[in-house]
Amino acid sequence: KIPRRDVLLLEVGAINTQLLDAAARTRMRKSHGPSSNDLQTEKNMSTCKSNGSLLTNQTERVYHLDVKAIDIRSTDPRIEEMNFFDLPLPDPNQAISRIAADNDPSTRQPYDVIVNSMVINCLTTPDQRGKMLSLCYLHLRPGGVCFITVPKLCLIQSKFMSRSYFEEILTKGVGFEILREVGRESPKVAFFVLRRPKEEDESCGGIRSWDDKFARMPVIHRGKKFRNTFAVTLNKEEVVG
Repeated sequence: KIPRRDVLLLEVGAINTQLLDAAARTRMRKSHGPSSNDLQTEKNMSTCKSNGSLLTNQTERVYHLDVKAIDIRSTDPRIEEMNFFDLPLPDPNQAISRIAADNDPSTRQPYDVIVNSMVINCLTTPDQRGKMLSLCYLHLRPGGVCFITVPKLCLIQSKFMSRSYFEEILTKGVGFEILREVGRESPKVAFFVLRRPKEEDESCGGIRSWDDKFARMPVIHRGKKFRNTFAVTLNKEEVVG
C-alpha cells in the first residue's frame, strides 16, 4: 500500500491553533502486528489475541496534514512569527515531498492549500492587498486551493469595490478559478474557494494575462453611503513576471 502524502497547508495570519491541533491529532487503530518476539521491544504498542491471531493497537494520525501557520505577531509557540511577504517563493520545478523544506528555502515546495482568513482587509494599501493575492497564487501548486474570507462590507460599501469586480480581480487579474459549488456565505463574511488552474491557459477559468485596469482604482459606487475605501490594485510584474 502506497503511503498517503501529507497535504501541505499554509495558514496566513493564524490567530488560533485549530489547524495545527488537527494536524497533530492521533487515534488508535487495531491491525495485525509483528511477531510476539518483535513486540517485546515495542514499548508504545499494546497487543491482544483475537480468534487466535495477534492484533496490535497502533497510533496513527487522523488527518494527513503538514501545517505551517504564520502571523506577524504570534500568539502561540507553534505559530511562526513572520511576515507573509518574506516567505520564500517555491521552486516550480521542485517535486512535492511529505516533508516541507523549511530549513532550506531554496527547496521550498508549493502548497496544496492556503488559508487566508480576514487578512487581506487588514492590509493598509491596495497594492499590498494585490501583492498578497498574487503571492497566494504563486505559493500554490497547480491545482492547489486557496480559501479567502473578507468582510462583506468591503465588497458592498466601498466606493472602489463590488463583489463582481473583486471576482474579476481574482480570476482575470490574478488567474484563479472560483469554485462556486463549495463556497459558503454568512451575513457578514464573504467566503471564496479559489483554485490555481492545473493548465494555465484560456481553456481554464484562470487566465494569467494582464489588463492595465487592474493597476487602477476605478470609482464603482458614488454617494454618501459608500464610505468604505477598500480597494485592490495589481502590479504587472507580480502577476505575469
